[in-house]
Amino acid sequence: MDETDQYHRGGAPQRRFSEIDSVAGVEDFWFARTRLKHGTTRTDGQLRLFATDGPGVQVAEADGHRAYSSELVDRYRRTLVLVEIDAEDIYLVDIFRVRGGRVHDWMLHGPLQEDYTVDTSLDLAPRSDTRHEWLTQHHSAQTGGAWWAEFKTASGPTVRTTMMPAKGTEVTLAQGPAMRREGAQTFLDVRRAGPASVFVAIHEPYTDRPKLRSVKLIAPARASDMAVAVQIVLPDRTDTVLSSLDEDGSIATDDIDFRGRFGYLSSANGRHRVLYMADASHLKAGRQKLEGVPACTGDVVQTLSTDRGDALNALITDIPLPDADLAGKLCLTTDGDGSTRGFLVKSVGDNRIVIDRLPGMTVENGDVKLQYFPNWGIPGRLSFRIVNSAWIVKKK
Repeated sequence: MDETDQYHRGGAPQRRFSEIDSVAGVEDFWFARTRLKHGTTRTDGQLRLFATDGPGVQVAEADGHRAYSSELVDRYRRTLVLVEIDAEDIYLVDIFRVRGGRVHDWMLHGPLQEDYTVDTSLDLAPRSDTRHEWLTQHHSAQTGGAWWAEFKTASGPTVRTTMMPAKGTEVTLAQGPAMRREGAQTFLDVRRAGPASVFVAIHEPYTDRPKLRSVKLIAPARASDMAVAVQIVLPDRTDTVLSSLDEDGSIATDDIDFRGRFGYLSSANGRHRVLYMADASHLKAGRQKLEGVPACTGDVVQTLSTDRGDALNALITDIPLPDADLAGKLCLTTDGDGSTRGFLVKSVGDNRIVIDRLPGMTVENGDVKLQYFPNWGIPGRLSFRIVNSAWIVKKK
């Protein structure tokens, strides 16, 4: 959804109007602002990271805790890492962190417009109660170990999802409305007790047979809160994905020392051939060492928009920008209420960041004013942060 199509840009329950809000001419504004929708509502989610410049690796991270009461949930974050296996195949590392509440559910389904089957490595037992009002439970199992489930269709590849171990996990296959067609379809529900959970899954689509040999969590010697290190073994290499909550996070193992939000390593024949990090300052593996460039930070004092007659879309900053190649990097802006927006940098120069799309906002008297629905005025300064990334690639 772009900045000019925000009718269902829903808000968190704690969102409050200010005197610089403008909602003239909008029908049923309160309903549109407060109702949460699946897929279309933004629910004041906060983008944390988006980096696609890595050698065969891409990462995105978003936080949605403000969709819930602050007294109930203070963390609700999803990190997705897409990694190339070869020219044709990929796998996806899926990390979901939640803190708050008594029950945490992680759910998955296949292409609801088609018939599909679900197989699992677990020994499921029949049951007949109902979950989430719409799901009729058919089979479930309790486990503390690693397990997998496969979604199969007649028309496409199979997707295998391998879930990393966690104590007190309940896995349920249930029937619910297919939604995209008539009839029912199978849903996978993974449930754990609160108050804090970290779900780590690896998704691999395949046609003939899976290429991933094994996946496992690495128990670090030292790690920051909710940090994750996962190892993926392929036929010709071993990958390691490192993920923490922010740029100050850390993970240390016998062979790895990492400080930052995201890191990726790939090794073969005992040698680290790829090191990559985003929003991070330090990654050391064996004898190889990678140091990051600090993020570029400051305030936005003005915006330029082609929709308002300017020659380009840009953010005017309060500081001179470094003479560096920042094209393709994420420029993350943060409003006074903590809302974030992500823009890809096209170029920088002097005090100007040229961005890839309409800014959708202006800075007026030190406040942020949204230019399209819901036309909120958000008190407070507009800050920016251009996220760094760095890598080393060794020839085979």
